[in-house]
Amino acid sequence: FRTPNPYRLIIIQAAVDLLILTYLLHFSGGIENPFYLVYLPHVIIAGIILSKRDAFFVTVLTCMLFLSLAGLEYMEVLHHSAIGFSPHAEDPGDHSAHRLVFVIGEAVPFLLVTAFAAYFTILLRDQIQRDQANVLQASKLATIGELSGRFAHEVNNPIGIVSTNAK
Repeated sequence: FRTPNPYRLIIIQAAVDLLILTYLLHFSGGIENPFYLVYLPHVIIAGIILSKRDAFFVTVLTCMLFLSLAGLEYMEVLHHSAIGFSPHAEDPGDHSAHRLVFVIGEAVPFLLVTAFAAYFTILLRDQIQRDQANVLQASKLATIGELSGRFAHEVNNPIGIVSTNAK
């Protein structure tokens, strides 16, 4: 029996969370519900703790799930559950989620924000890692300098005494 890789478990957990979030979002108003932005913390956290490739996977999965939800509601494959955030016409079957302009107006900004959030999170993480490596290198060099200074001091003291006595 092998212990599962905790890194892979994080990816699986993120994927399951995104699927559950999509399911819950569908039944709470779909893309008309402004809480679809809850997708973003998953992308940001993935950018912080996962590799670039896996963070990219989580970002693409997030975008695909959101676009699938938007597209399936728009094409009326999925029944749209209306909430009071978005204005509806007199016809109960006429929802904003069935209007192409609304769907594109929600999807494009979401995709852009998601992509930029992933990009900038990964960019910042990489910069922090480079800064930490530089601080570690500077710390090592400072320690070597301090040790060589102490060594030189310890060697110079007896040499100085011998030199003074020799004169």
